[in-house]
Amino acid sequence: MMDRKMKSFLSLAVVAALLFSCSTPQEPAPVENQAVRIHDTAWNTPGSPQFHGTVLAGKNYDSADCRQCHGDDYDGGLVQISCRSCHASYPHPQTWAGQGQGSHAVFLQTEGYPLGSCTGCHGADYSAEKQNTSCLSCHVQEKGPEACNTCHGQFDADASDLRNAAPPAGIAGE
Repeated sequence: MMDRKMKSFLSLAVVAALLFSCSTPQEPAPVENQAVRIHDTAWNTPGSPQFHGTVLAGKNYDSADCRQCHGDDYDGGLVQISCRSCHASYPHPQTWAGQGQGSHAVFLQTEGYPLGSCTGCHGADYSAEKQNTSCLSCHVQEKGPEACNTCHGQFDADASDLRNAAPPAGIAGE
């Protein structure tokens, strides 16, 4: 019986010694400061085959993979880096609001007027749901960009007066 108590005591003493001797660090543990990088420096280097513009063009500008880190609306998300940090008019070119090549009017005409694609960012009523720019700041008529005189007649005329909608005027002001 004594032998059994002695073995139990010794076992307990060994376990306690191990716990106490390993429980407090004798010196601070080394800390590695490793920033997580998804993209290498080529991602921001124009002319590189890995430049983000080149990569996105190769994917037909499908940027859905970017949303995981940069947010559903590309406003920064988890990494707090927005496309708008460098591209002030993202997702449109600087000429988007003007007239002529590169303008939204020419784009919409060329693509068959897919106004539904605008509502994803600008809202069903075009009032700037996700963007700071409302279509209604220029398209002030009832129905906004969908008003007839947006494309036909005088753009800034009262859309309810049908005399302003005929004959159709060109989208470049002719």
